[in-house]
Amino acid sequence: MMMNMGLLYAQKTGLVLSGGGAKGLAHIGLIKALEEEGIKIDYISGTSMGGIIGALYSMGYTADEMKLLVSSEEFLQWSTGTIERELQFTYKNNESNSAMINIDLTFKEEKPEEALPTHLISSAVMDFAIMQITCGETAAAGNDFDKLMIPFRCVAADIYNKKPVIFRKGNLGHAVRATMSYPLYFEPYIKDSIVLFDGGIYNNFPYDVLIDDFQPDFIIGSKVANKPERPHKDDIMLQLENMIMQPTSYEIPDSIGYVVDIKMENVDMLDFKKADSIIAKGYSVAKEQIKNFRNRVITESPEELSKRRKQFRAKIPDPVFRNIFIEGVKERQKEYITNLISQKDSLIGIEKLKEEYFKLVAEENIESVRPEAKYNHDKGTFDLYLNIKLKGAYTIEAGGLLGLTIYNQAYLGFNYYKMSDIYNRLSGNMYFGRNYTSFRISHRITVPQRKLLLIDMKLSGYSRNYFTSEITSLFETTVPAYITRKEGNLRTSFGVPMTNNSSIKAGLNFSWINDLYYKSIDFESMEEQDQTRYFYGTARLFFESNTLNRKQYYTEGSYLFAGIYYNLGFELYKEGAIDSLSQQEMYNQERGWLAFKLKSMSYYDLSKKLSLGSLVDIVISNKGLSNNYTATMIDAYKFEPTPISKTLFGYSLRANSYAAAGVIPIYNITTQLKIIGGLYLFSPILEIKKTENGVEYGKYYGDINAIGEICVVYHTSIGPVSAGINYFSDERQKLFIFLNFGYILFNKTGRE
Repeated sequence: MMMNMGLLYAQKTGLVLSGGGAKGLAHIGLIKALEEEGIKIDYISGTSMGGIIGALYSMGYTADEMKLLVSSEEFLQWSTGTIERELQFTYKNNESNSAMINIDLTFKEEKPEEALPTHLISSAVMDFAIMQITCGETAAAGNDFDKLMIPFRCVAADIYNKKPVIFRKGNLGHAVRATMSYPLYFEPYIKDSIVLFDGGIYNNFPYDVLIDDFQPDFIIGSKVANKPERPHKDDIMLQLENMIMQPTSYEIPDSIGYVVDIKMENVDMLDFKKADSIIAKGYSVAKEQIKNFRNRVITESPEELSKRRKQFRAKIPDPVFRNIFIEGVKERQKEYITNLISQKDSLIGIEKLKEEYFKLVAEENIESVRPEAKYNHDKGTFDLYLNIKLKGAYTIEAGGLLGLTIYNQAYLGFNYYKMSDIYNRLSGNMYFGRNYTSFRISHRITVPQRKLLLIDMKLSGYSRNYFTSEITSLFETTVPAYITRKEGNLRTSFGVPMTNNSSIKAGLNFSWINDLYYKSIDFESMEEQDQTRYFYGTARLFFESNTLNRKQYYTEGSYLFAGIYYNLGFELYKEGAIDSLSQQEMYNQERGWLAFKLKSMSYYDLSKKLSLGSLVDIVISNKGLSNNYTATMIDAYKFEPTPISKTLFGYSLRANSYAAAGVIPIYNITTQLKIIGGLYLFSPILEIKKTENGVEYGKYYGDINAIGEICVVYHTSIGPVSAGINYFSDERQKLFIFLNFGYILFNKTGRE
């Protein structure tokens, strides 16, 4: 009897958790079932998602706490690389353009090499989350995985030496990060110059690691992985899985263990939104199969388990940081980064640290920021080490718009980055198309002093054609432009951030504008066009806040712009030869006016599938009239609520002062596929009227014009595919049907 009791208390049980992507969340349900049955787990090993769940359990998380974590919005953000809006440092965002492809260039031996993306998802969010979750537990265990609440092992893959790598000690967060680094999806983890990927490549069910390291008397296996499906030609992730995943045995000899096989259908690798049902499946299968090995393992009471958990958690220090150390960059670059995340207090809490971390992540020429927390036992605080990897100094961009009308355009751009004690960005772009051609050269300087200073200088020019038939066929080449506006401008601004996603700026703009146009839309192509030239200087002060989720076809976030503009210059008019080529009229006048602009957009979730957006756009000015009606309308402010409206001249959408508003209902079919509607109302505050003698102001609050849109948008990895219809109540052509791939975006003008 005493021998049996001694054997019983000496018996140890190991738990091995397989990889399997989102299916691995079923391990949580199995753990919950084991705890309810009082089955004591003495050792854990796992791979990939099994490594993540195993690490959480070894750190003292309960099954309910793990379920709460993986079902949270934060976990979905970690898995998709989505940065929460409050931490999106958009105050440094550059002007939106039509780029769809970005390629980093690095130079080796004076030859440029393309640095193509090696992963689909940024690991920045996941890296910080793992550090935040594991730093205290790593400190409590003294970097020894045997001293966690439950001794733990996980596996990564060394693809160069083609062997598994077992993590037994060190930084627990690094071990978790390595075991889950699925090729192409996440950036690999680097340890001692060795590139490590998901451990499932070589060992997706590491029960042998339990045997080698712990020699448990009994092993419980939780298997959620299946043999890879036959690859499809359009499924790159499935093709990759078949190429890299080595055959793994999921069988444990009956003499030493039992495998709980949790079979699941219709769960993809990244189906984390199904967390609740996946966990429930793991729980029900485990509950059913526990009877098959219940009498072969020892038990502990809930009180004993709770005591073990409390004893370990009592050792976990608070996540308070004293010093931040920058690694991986040159000294002057380190100076810039240090000033950018200036430490005002001697001690930093985790939330403030997160803000500083994502400030670095937002830097456009930083490729990755690898955080590591190291515990200082003498001071009782952590130090943060940030390993910075910079992008190449050069990037090139390409994109544009491809559709079924004449508004197709190509886009090319380049960027040059230089980080020293200040940051310089030199960029340029060009648009090519029948209705729009443009260039822009810009230089931004970022000075990271006590208050970050942003200095921008932009030189740009464009030529824009408007046609009488706004939906002219793609193959029509004989229709002349009814109106052509050519502009060159120099824009400068100085600004400081107000919050993570807002800034206030002041600047001076200078514009040279040449308008060529026919006064009548029913013109003869042999007629000479009238010409109006403007020379403006513009002083501006504006506030801008932006958390919108895309460059176009927004569905989340908000935008607010408020600005005051003072414009001063003169107008020069030359009349075309309407009656006689010799009869020409010259006219010039000084121009000066004050303008106030306000634009607000917000998007709200009504349910999982429905969202609603709102738009308010107001311009108030004391702008005078030009020499004639057409010239006045060309130079007036314009309301552009939809992408298609940006391509049209739109007499009914122009005024020197106006008020407009709209609602945007959105049906979210999937994350990428949306049905977007829009109903907008526009009214000039002071109507511009065409008269026999030219042009004059009419009544206040002129006719209300309606604009409607319904479209289907699919967001590919490089840009949107959109198809739909626009309606304009007061245009000659009221309906516009479109099918486009790409962006309808333009360089800014001198009065923006």
